Amino acid sequence: MTRVFMVAPHFQEYSFRFAKALSQFGPVMLALDNDRLDGDFEKRERPDAPSVTLRDMRFKTPADIVRLVVDIIRFRPSVIHLQEASGTRAAMIMAAVVMLTRLFATIALTVHDPEPHQGRDVAIASRFGRYRRYVRRAAKLVFVHGEYCRDRYLACAEVGKATVVMIDHGEILSEGVIATPGDGSFKLLFFGRMEAYKGLDTLYDALLGLAKKGIAPKVRIVGRGPELDQYADALASVPGVEIENGFMPAHELVKELRECDGVLLPYHGATQSGVLAAAFANGRFVIASEVGGIPDLVKNRINGLLVPPSDAAALADAISTAAQSPGMCRALSVAAAETSRTRLSWEKIARDVVRYYPKMANRGGVHAIS
Repeated sequence: MTRVFMVAPHFQEYSFRFAKALSQFGPVMLALDNDRLDGDFEKRERPDAPSVTLRDMRFKTPADIVRLVVDIIRFRPSVIHLQEASGTRAAMIMAAVVMLTRLFATIALTVHDPEPHQGRDVAIASRFGRYRRYVRRAAKLVFVHGEYCRDRYLACAEVGKATVVMIDHGEILSEGVIATPGDGSFKLLFFGRMEAYKGLDTLYDALLGLAKKGIAPKVRIVGRGPELDQYADALASVPGVEIENGFMPAHELVKELRECDGVLLPYHGATQSGVLAAAFANGRFVIASEVGGIPDLVKNRINGLLVPPSDAAALADAISTAAQSPGMCRALSVAAAETSRTRLSWEKIARDVVRYYPKMANRGGVHAIS
C-alpha cells in the first residue's frame, strides 16, 4: 500500500482531484490552502474524498516548515509528492521540507512549467531559482505534462538523476454532465491569466481583420493581467467582443464555458494548459496555436483547430471557419469530451503514476506513459 503526502502550494483543484484519485491505492494526506480550495469549489459540488486527509497550509512562514515536517513524520509516507512552487516563499518552504525529509521518503515532483513563461514570470522565477533547482535535483521522480514539457525539462540545467515521466494534465472545472452551448448563437471564450505569452495581440489583429470583412463573432474575454490592461480598450472597440477584466470565481468560469461553443488559446508559447484541460472537460473544442505542449493533446480537425503561433490571418480563418460550420464544431466538441474522458481522467492518471511509486524511484532515465 502506498502512503502519499502531497504538498500543493498552488493549483488547489488540480491537487485535490489528483489526491482523490491516488487515494484509491492508499491513504493520502494533502497539505494546501483550504480557503483557496473552498474558493475553487464555491457553489460547486466538491467530490467526496474520504481517504484524503486535508491539512491547511499557507506556505508563508518558517512555522509552516515545522508543521509540514511534523505532519510528514506522523503520517509516515512512502512518497512525498510536491506540486512545484511558483513563488519565492513557497519555494523556500518546499526546499526546506525536502532537505529535512528526503532521507526517509521518496521525493516526487510535478513540474507544471519546465521554464518560465514569457513576461513577468521570467523575473519572478529568477528570484527563487536556487530553491527550485535544489528541489528538482533532490527529486527521485519528476512528472511532466507531455512530450514537449519532458524535452524542455531535460534541456534545463536543473535536471538531477530523477526518473522523468510524462503524464497528462487532469481535467479541472468539470461538472459531470456536459451542457450544450447557451443561446444558440456562436460564441468563443478566451479566459485565464493575461500575460504576454497568451497572444492577446494576435487575437486583436485577427478579430480586427474579421471586422473589416464584416465578420463579427461573439468573443468573451475573461481574466486579469498586464496584457489585458494593455489591450482592453482596443479589443473593446472591435464588434462582437465583450471583456470582463478582473478575477472570476471558478463557478462563474464553468458557466462561461457552458455558454460558449469553443475556447481560444492563441498563445505565443505554452507548456501544457489548465485552460485546455478545462475546455475539454466541459466538452468544448479549442482554436489554439500549434506551439509548446498544446499539440500533445490537441489534434487538428479532430478535437480542435490548430494554427501557427503569432499568425493573425490563420487565426482569423480558423475563427471564421468555425463560425460557419456548426456541424464541424459539434464533432470537434464531442471528440474533445472524449479526450477528457479518456486521457484526462484522474483515475487513469493515478493508475499510471502509482506504477512509478516507489519501485522505480531509484532508476534514472526517461519513461513515457502512453
